[in-house]
Amino acid sequence: MPGSQLDESTPLVTSQQQCYRANRRNSNANTMPSATADCLSAIEDEFEIHDIGPLVDIGDHETTFSLSKLLRFAGPGFAMSIAYVDPGNICSDLHCGAVAGYKLIWLLFLTHALGLYIQTLSARIGIVTGRNLAQHCHQQYAHGVRVPLWLICELAIIGSDIQEAIGTAIALYLLFGIAVWKGILIAAALSYVILAIQRFGARKVEAILIAMIAVMCGCFGVEVLMAQPDIGQIAQGFLVPRIPANAMVQAVGIVGAVIMPHNLFLHSALVGT
Repeated sequence: MPGSQLDESTPLVTSQQQCYRANRRNSNANTMPSATADCLSAIEDEFEIHDIGPLVDIGDHETTFSLSKLLRFAGPGFAMSIAYVDPGNICSDLHCGAVAGYKLIWLLFLTHALGLYIQTLSARIGIVTGRNLAQHCHQQYAHGVRVPLWLICELAIIGSDIQEAIGTAIALYLLFGIAVWKGILIAAALSYVILAIQRFGARKVEAILIAMIAVMCGCFGVEVLMAQPDIGQIAQGFLVPRIPANAMVQAVGIVGAVIMPHNLFLHSALVGT
């Protein structure tokens, strides 16, 4: 941290004591926001942190569970969860099942767990600093590092989104008999439509995505019931980690379909809404 050495001699307790005393002093007067501001100011002064963006408004302090506050933060969470149930995942998982059966379920679970952890870090950096990941990269890295980093991220985003476009095209072909190349054009056009809707507010986009997720999850549930999978083979694929020799490409596809770089940038920005 600039301006301070974070070792055993760092007087962290000073800021903690100031925060505690400020909260205790103002708790009876119902001025918790002022106390919180005093805490942040004390920490910033001690460690010379003066470049933090606007903090995310989380409302008044509450000691009990608040459904309304949970719903305020649920929108970005649902928007991010679509990365785990999108057409690209469907296409990748169906192909993995056709090639390797249930043998890659363990990898699918670990990939989702890792994705959850990374998404949590992405959300935290947006909530704590008030800035998204792209802004932090622009601030922290020199121009010679930012440009290659941007190019690498763009290539990774294109690689992961290819599955989304192909999965959407295949779905349109199976449902309506639309040619695959036309389906890809439709998928691209719908992406711009959703971006245009964002001009009316992030909540509108979140509501559309939540509706899509509800439809997809319902369809998945019905398909699972119709398929009647073998529970024993599922348990074996979950508990016994192995990658068949003919399924290495599919294993890489599972990771790429779940952990997508654009989700990290987007999640760090959406939590500010």
